[in-house]
Amino acid sequence: REKDGVLIGCGADGHGEDGELAGKRAAYVTPFLLKGRDLSSDTDRIEAMEWAYEGAGDNVDMSVNDYAGTTLTTAMVDGDTVTVGNVGDSELRSFNNEGDNISLVGVHDIQTNRFERERAVGQGAVMHKSYVMNTDGKGAAVSRAFGHRDVPGIVEKPDINVYSKQQLGTKFMVLASDGFWERIDSSPNLKRDVAQLCTTSDTAEEFLKQIQFILKIYQIYWDNITIAVF
Repeated sequence: REKDGVLIGCGADGHGEDGELAGKRAAYVTPFLLKGRDLSSDTDRIEAMEWAYEGAGDNVDMSVNDYAGTTLTTAMVDGDTVTVGNVGDSELRSFNNEGDNISLVGVHDIQTNRFERERAVGQGAVMHKSYVMNTDGKGAAVSRAFGHRDVPGIVEKPDINVYSKQQLGTKFMVLASDGFWERIDSSPNLKRDVAQLCTTSDTAEEFLKQIQFILKIYQIYWDNITIAVF
């Protein structure tokens, strides 16, 4: 979606019985709310992101059961400036001309993020393997998400960061759920091939098509993987 030249993109990854509905609600409501706000400055966009996440979180809470939820990563691109907010482990990454990539978000995974693990425990969560849980054994693999009303320690407050594409050396940005990045990071061959496709693609649309093609070759199917390229 676009408002006054600001491109808005969202990626969600639902989990739980109503996870698909949670993801759809978050990905629809958030850009809808953002389009109703002033997005002309960095401060405006940060305040709008915080407000939209609060509103989208309330909408998800009203739409799904207590144990369903979703991640959400949102990017607002205004010329050279990228404002990104996220809860969960879906990521926006910047790819440069050589195909190297860098994450633009903080992943709320308790296995890799010690700060989030300590915060969730301090708020009453129970840790079991890679999950944030309540005393009934219900929970999720992330410490920030929409939904999961009955799980202490899982919060809806997003991390928000602002970047310059020129300073990052950005050629393309890829917004995808954790399933995509896990496969990229765990397979040196796939990571190499995606980097090569980045260097040879001239447009975001071409790069996305090439990513989809290479995933088929590696027999990775994206029915449950969100991928968008800017």
